[in-house]
Amino acid sequence: MTQKITLTIKPPPGTKKLPKPPLKYLVIAFSFSTASLALGFWDYGRSNNFGSLRFAGSMACTLLSMFIVGLSLWLKKDCRLEICRTANELQSQNRIKILLSSATISLVSTFLILNPKNASAVSLLWWIMMGITSIGWSLFIALAVISGARFCTVLSDRGIRIHVLFRSDRVILWDDCPEPYMIYPQILALLVGGKVIYVLTGFEATDPRIMAALINYYRTHPEHRHELTTGETITRLTTGRLPIDWTITPQPQNQKNT
Repeated sequence: MTQKITLTIKPPPGTKKLPKPPLKYLVIAFSFSTASLALGFWDYGRSNNFGSLRFAGSMACTLLSMFIVGLSLWLKKDCRLEICRTANELQSQNRIKILLSSATISLVSTFLILNPKNASAVSLLWWIMMGITSIGWSLFIALAVISGARFCTVLSDRGIRIHVLFRSDRVILWDDCPEPYMIYPQILALLVGGKVIYVLTGFEATDPRIMAALINYYRTHPEHRHELTTGETITRLTTGRLPIDWTITPQPQNQKNT
């Protein structure tokens, strides 16, 4: 039986929020999306060329898809834990609903741009450039949805198991587990054997500081690892008996938090 658990943990006063994508970039993406569509309607009304409207719609959809991805990270709530508890482990997974909507919009953009009649509405070079951008973004976001749906991090009394699409599961025993660190903006990672192993991604609903606290506690307290199989971990979180370092800050990808 799987139980989905959502907790919001109150941090101490003065705790800094996790970094978000700059709001100005979201405003720019949304503005360009709206302007593209408006320009397409204007040109369609002037020339009665439906290709202009399709091309503008494709540009608007591509920008809107990017805007949705950024907005989902910007609206992500801090100090929150979303996890699934099974009979003998805790499992964290990506939330892909937002990515799925973004992928749908990007596919609409691709279908619009691939219409060969668009070439009569704009220059061939501009059509090819936007086509490559639209198709490239659609493939990227579609792969993100598929891989995100299959990405999960499992905590058990043995250690951490990380499941990634197209790869065999990576198991890190507690006794071999290093201290986790955070990569900008909200990615939690482990440096194992000189390789960076991602434990948590920015699209998960869990605050990386809480996951880091869970990993740090159980890797240093072997006498309490059985709690991961009995559900006592949730009790420890709700009663404030899990020490959480709210001061952890994201580091550049090539640096380990020290």
